[in-house]
Amino acid sequence: MLRRGCLLASVCITLSFGSAMAAHTSLGVNYGVTIYHPEGGDNTTIIGFPASASTFQPGIRMGVTDEKMKNELYFDTGFSLLSGNGGVHTFNVTANYQYTFPSEKLSSPYLTAGVGAISAGGGFAGSINALSAVYGAGFGSRTKLKNGHGAFRIEARVDHISEGKDRGTQVIEPATLFGLKGGFDLWLD
Repeated sequence: MLRRGCLLASVCITLSFGSAMAAHTSLGVNYGVTIYHPEGGDNTTIIGFPASASTFQPGIRMGVTDEKMKNELYFDTGFSLLSGNGGVHTFNVTANYQYTFPSEKLSSPYLTAGVGAISAGGGFAGSINALSAVYGAGFGSRTKLKNGHGAFRIEARVDHISEGKDRGTQVIEPATLFGLKGGFDLWLD
């Protein structure tokens, strides 16, 4: 319950701050390579093009930025559903802040950090669902298109996923994600 309250509070704060500063809005996609390092197991390398919620890599990015495009608030979101005998679902959303260093050039470095939640579960062995916190930070480079309608970005990022349980059953294993991701953002105004 505490996690849901924290998530709801962060979403409300982000939305209210975002609407007050919104000079530009964006919609984008993520892709990349991530090393999934669980606390109690072997590493797994994940490649996503576009990224997938089933592998804890949000694929859709929605953002707002100030007039100078230095301060950006964005949501990374993803949803996946595997239908069949019982079915499996994963939904993740993170609220993030990005500071882009001012530059006269088309390319600019940036720092980013965020918090969010992952919901996962399914109908196998009875219906189970769990909520897990996720938080992380990274750095990257954004290159604006000359026409001013979008940008490419590349980013190195580390995220941590906390354990998620349902009635004592571990649904989401605690893990650290080491990622190199890229993307394209279309500026909608």
